[in-house]
Amino acid sequence: YVFVVMDIYVPTRIVAWAITPILYFYASGHGCTIDKIQVASAFVGFLENEWIRAGVMLFLNQFGIHMVFTLSLPVILHQTQINSNNGRGKQQFLNERLNFALSGYSLIFAARGLVTICFVAAQRRHLMVWAIFAPKYVFELLFMLAIDFFVLFTRYSTRFSSVTA
Repeated sequence: YVFVVMDIYVPTRIVAWAITPILYFYASGHGCTIDKIQVASAFVGFLENEWIRAGVMLFLNQFGIHMVFTLSLPVILHQTQINSNNGRGKQQFLNERLNFALSGYSLIFAARGLVTICFVAAQRRHLMVWAIFAPKYVFELLFMLAIDFFVLFTRYSTRFSSVTA
């Protein structure tokens, strides 16, 4: 069933598309520790302090790149060439491709979370568990929740009904 829906290069593109926001996250000076949260970004551009706006700005600073990459995944899928649709309509083919891509994208982050859980469980008696492993676990959980929210939002807000050749 997977080979009917996807061509051979799309799973590779999905993996590359899922790894890229992680690289941008670390390249922009972020990290999976509490002291690496860029708190000053919550107050950039405003003279007054508002808690809700500061929280939204901090959330966008931490998870904005993941949001951009997740929400732009349908655009990348639409730009790839569709070789054959095996007798199905173009809309159904694109919806199946989108479901597969979003499921794979979410699965990559779920696998990262599972690996982090295994590492935290293995190192539960380590001296630095609360300094290194626990914050990484919390950040991976937050990444996974944010990605799942963005995947659900992308899936239910994207319609390929108006796609033309």
